[in-house]
Amino acid sequence: MLLAKGCESKYNIKNGTLKLGTLVDYRTTENLEILDREEGMLKFLLNIEGEVVVDAKLYNTFAGGSHHIANAGAYDFPGITEARFISGSIHTTNNREVLLRDCVSMISRESLNCFVFCMSRVRRTQDAAGIFKGYDDCWYLPEAKALEFGYKIGQLLQRHIQSEQAAGRHILPAGTDMNSVKLFCQHRIVKYIARDIHINTGDPLVWNGLIERLKDMSFTKPDNFAHELEYRFTYTALSNKHVIEPIVKQVFLNSEDLLDIIIQI
Repeated sequence: MLLAKGCESKYNIKNGTLKLGTLVDYRTTENLEILDREEGMLKFLLNIEGEVVVDAKLYNTFAGGSHHIANAGAYDFPGITEARFISGSIHTTNNREVLLRDCVSMISRESLNCFVFCMSRVRRTQDAAGIFKGYDDCWYLPEAKALEFGYKIGQLLQRHIQSEQAAGRHILPAGTDMNSVKLFCQHRIVKYIARDIHINTGDPLVWNGLIERLKDMSFTKPDNFAHELEYRFTYTALSNKHVIEPIVKQVFLNSEDLLDIIIQI
C-alpha cells in the first residue's frame, strides 16, 4: 500500500517544504478541498432501538452529568465531551446494569488541538487521482515507511518549536517550559463514523468499538469524509503529562531530511 499526499506544487515535499497544520487550521482554512469546520469534533445521535441492557458505566457516559447510577463512574475521554439522553425510557435494574428502551442520546466530542499531517491510503499511484480535485500536485510514501516518516517529522517539529520559542516567535504559549515538552506521535488509518448510530444489542463488542472511536477524536471523522481514505499523523505537545495546545494554525518545516524516504517519481 501507498500513502499519497495531494498538495499545491509549492508545498510538495520535493520542493523543500513540508506544511504541517493543526486541527484548528482545518476548521478555518479557506481551502474548500480540506475544510472541515468540525475537524476533531463530532456530534451525533445514538439511537437505542427496543430494549437494550448496558452496564452502569456505559449508561453514566451517555447520560453525561444528568444522572449517574451507583458508583460505576463513566468513561473518561480526553478533550471535551457533552452527552445527554433526549428521549426514551430508562429503568435501573441493579447497581451494575441499566435497561434502556427506545432511547436517543446526543453525544458531542471535541479533541484537544494538535499538529496533524494527512495523507490518503491507496493501492496504486493512479488511485489518488480525484481524491482532492483542487490540488495540482501529489507525492507518495510507502506505507511500510510510515513509522520512520512520522518519527523524522517529529524530530523536525521538535527542533522547529524549540528554535522559534527561543526567538520569541511562539508556537506554544509563551512561558511554556520547553525543557519539559515532548511530542507524542501517533499515526494510523482514520476511522469514519455515522452521525446517526443505531444500536439494538447489548453486545460488549459493539459498545467497546464505539467507545474506542470516541476516545481519540483526532482519528475519527464523520462518514461523509470516507472517500478521502485518510491515513493521519498527529503530534501532541505534552508537558508533565498535560497537553499543551499550539497557538498557531500551521508551521512549515524544511523537508530535506525526508526526501530519502518518499517514492521518487
